[in-house]
Amino acid sequence: MFKRFIKIGLALCLGGLFLWLAFRHVKLEEVWHYAEHMHFGWILPFALSALCSHVFRAERWRLLIEHDKEELDRVTLISGVLVGYLMNIVGPRLGEVSRPVYVARKEGLSSSKLMGTIVLERIFDVAVMAFLMIVVSVYAIADVSLLQKIFGESTINFLTDQSSLGTYGWAALFLLALALLGYLGIKFILFLGTKFDTLQGWIDKAKDALVMFKDGILAARKV
Repeated sequence: MFKRFIKIGLALCLGGLFLWLAFRHVKLEEVWHYAEHMHFGWILPFALSALCSHVFRAERWRLLIEHDKEELDRVTLISGVLVGYLMNIVGPRLGEVSRPVYVARKEGLSSSKLMGTIVLERIFDVAVMAFLMIVVSVYAIADVSLLQKIFGESTINFLTDQSSLGTYGWAALFLLALALLGYLGIKFILFLGTKFDTLQGWIDKAKDALVMFKDGILAARKV
């Protein structure tokens, strides 16, 4: 009971701290002035649509992990989605880490594997977004003035300028060099693991986590 009281107290203090950081420079008079002109009738349909989106997102996630545990608590999955949104307020993309960790502890699953399903979700989201962008581009790319209004004239000029090809080439070389350095770094760490037993133990744990992460990404095969 005492530990629960401490957890609730720390959570309230942390929430109060972030609320203070968010609103310390906000003038309440201006907020009230703008609130007088708001149409509050949209709050209820917005809240319902937002809740439905969270439920659908949790259900999509459940389809990716139900083969690991049949009796998944949907309330826990929805809570995990909401916890993720909450943590995104604290730090960018922090929710993508806290969501699988939260659900893994509640349901007794592998957090590494659940992290892989999060990546799979993002791959699916990006694929859908890319498809929609291609569809829109068919109509928008023919109108350069429209693209300039959307993305800015300087951005469109840079992307369409021939001199930017050199920039693309240097960027590709930089990414290639970065990948090569990463590969050599991994090889060096694996070599050190053969010399030090403690480091080899950490390497084996990392390999197991990566295997679970890969299984999470490939979870779509079992849906």
